[in-house]
Order: sequence, then structure tokens, then C-alpha cells
Amino acid sequence: MSIENKKDKIASVKRVKELLSMYNLKAKKSFGQNFLINRSVVDEMVDCLDLQESDLVLEIGPGLGAVTEALLEQKSKVVAVELDRDMAHILEETLQKEYRSLEIINEDFLETKWERLNATKIVGNLPYYISTPILMEIIRKESPWQKLIFTLQWEVVQKLVASPSNKSYNALSSAVQCFGTPKVIKKLPPHFFLPQPDVHSGVVLIERKDLDLDNRTLNLLWQILDNAYQTRRKTLQNNLSGILPQGFRSSLDLTKRAEQFAADEFIILAKELSAYISRQ
Repeated sequence: MSIENKKDKIASVKRVKELLSMYNLKAKKSFGQNFLINRSVVDEMVDCLDLQESDLVLEIGPGLGAVTEALLEQKSKVVAVELDRDMAHILEETLQKEYRSLEIINEDFLETKWERLNATKIVGNLPYYISTPILMEIIRKESPWQKLIFTLQWEVVQKLVASPSNKSYNALSSAVQCFGTPKVIKKLPPHFFLPQPDVHSGVVLIERKDLDLDNRTLNLLWQILDNAYQTRRKTLQNNLSGILPQGFRSSLDLTKRAEQFAADEFIILAKELSAYISRQ
């Protein structure tokens, strides 16, 4: 099946409707599909990545290819991971035929060995139901990413940038802010997508922090983050009782709850704990 009209960008109402009609498809709620139809937002996302010739861009859930198209126009090497076979097929017949620099992987992102790609930039329009597992997967795995830019449900964006003691601040906030610096780029109303979601969305940029932690300290940091929020009403001292060795003393007040600790304080605690263990 060929595409005759290439004048309209994929990030447009006309093009999205045309592609869905051409392939006799509808957006699938089971995949959380809401296609971005505002090209200016797409261009802003791509600009935020500050693409270099050496960059490999990993795109998660490209759908019909709105962001993919903009990336390829920048002559980027793109690996797009798409779970929906129908969407992957459309990408193969449209963008991949025009751009040799596009590779499509028709798999569940969480089941791929994506870290082996060594992608420096990662982008995606992530459905709400899977956004937290994907974010945690990226920051937990060892890979050379430098910038992440995602469209997410606004509620998730608020969590990513929330400050300690804020009602939105939670385990995801702490983990992401330990390894990166999140910044809100733009709030997106429902009409920027087709079909329109029931809630607002947002574009968030996460730039990697240079933590320079040894493996033991890094492992301890993850143990702390994994256990800090086990029981929200308990103090950090109590939630970490299975991790903190007898006799250990921190410069931090561990009688506070986890949501009162900034990301940098979790890192300090991991460093102090690592130093204590090395002295034993």
C-alpha cells in the first residue's frame, strides 16, 4: 500500500485520520493510544533533545510516527519500539520506506534489551497505565542516556517535578530526581491529541545527573529507594530497618518520612551507608 499524499505532516488531524482510514484502524484503548496532532509540540520536543550526529534516538511507542517523522527529518538514527503490530506495519510502509535510518522493533519495550542499543536520547508519548514502569526501567538500567523527553498525563508530570512534602511527591519523584533533573516544557490540552484524552497531558524533559557513584553505593541507593516508601506513615528509619546496620548514624534526620527527603538527601544517605560498611 503506498502513500500518495506526503504534504501533510503526521502530527495533524488530517494525516492521522487519513492513515487510520487507509488501514481501516481505530485508536486502541487497550494500548492507551492518543495520537499527537500538533506539529509545533513535536518540533519543540525534538529541539529539546539537542540532537548530534552521533546520537542514537530510542523512541518508545511511536504510534503513527508523528515524533518519528520529525526525528528522521533531522537525519537522526532512530530505533522505534512499538508493541502494536498494526502501528508497526504502518511505520514500515510509510516512514521506513522513505528513511533508511529507521529501525522498528515490534515488541513490548519492557521485554526488550533496549539498554544494549546504547541510545543517548529517549523520547516517547507514553500512555498513563505504563508510564511509571517505563520511567523506572530507564533510570534503573545501566545505559548512556543523556536526555529523556516524554509526553505524559499531567498528573505524572506533576509528580516528576514535585518538591519534598508536596502532595504529588512520591517514590517516583524521588527516584527520577536522584538520577535526572526533570523540567516541564509544556502543558498540553486534550485537543492536542486524537482521540482526545479525558485529562491534560504535559511534555517533560529529564536531563541526566552525573552522580559518579561506585557500584556498592549505587546498589545501596536503590535499596533505599525501593524500601523508603513501603509504609508511607512510617519514618524513614523504620522503613529502612532491614537495611541500616546496627550502630549506623546518619547526618540526616531519619525520623522524618520518606516524602520529606529531597533526592540529594537519599544520595547522601547512600554515600554515608557505603562509607560506614567499608569501615566495618
